[in-house]
Amino acid sequence: MGLRGVGARRTRPTKNELPTAMHGGIYRRRAAEAEAALPKPAEHTAGFYEHLWGRLESGSAFADLDEMRADWALRRDEMTRPGCFGTGYGKWPWSFWHFDQPPPPDCETESECVWAHVPTTQAEIDAIERMWLAATQAALNRYPRDRDRKAARAMALTDGDCPSWAFDALIAEGMARPPSAVVPIAPRRRKRRRRA
Repeated sequence: MGLRGVGARRTRPTKNELPTAMHGGIYRRRAAEAEAALPKPAEHTAGFYEHLWGRLESGSAFADLDEMRADWALRRDEMTRPGCFGTGYGKWPWSFWHFDQPPPPDCETESECVWAHVPTTQAEIDAIERMWLAATQAALNRYPRDRDRKAARAMALTDGDCPSWAFDALIAEGMARPPSAVVPIAPRRRKRRRRA
């Protein structure tokens, strides 16, 4: 809790602090119960993070890839279930791509690999498509003109993990459009001074 200005005095809690200030015990207990009801991901150790993002260059938790593969066999079901940290929205753990299924060479992005080649739920496929639509729309808002389409495609690919074919398809189907208020501003006319 910070002060709002030099010498400011707070006499009552702010709107966000009211529940914990008034009924701290009840809200803390309810929050703890809600957190206990959530599915727990695998134990967050160095090995867990190596399964998500790849082998660490310095100080790996595993002696070699065989030990990492054996640990992945134990954790695979827990780390690839929907809602687990590191999965969903087109992102899957590094160990999945390295040990179970190598990414196909024809895919531009990881989300495209998940969308096309990994057996996932329809909810995840819909989430990936919404992510691509949002990335395409953000890129078109940044680069609204047709001549900037190449830059918009590159922005959607790098920032939103949207493959080029999906970018083009979303525009062709009319699902993503440049802002309609893009009108070139006419130069101001100068008033002519009358000579006396």
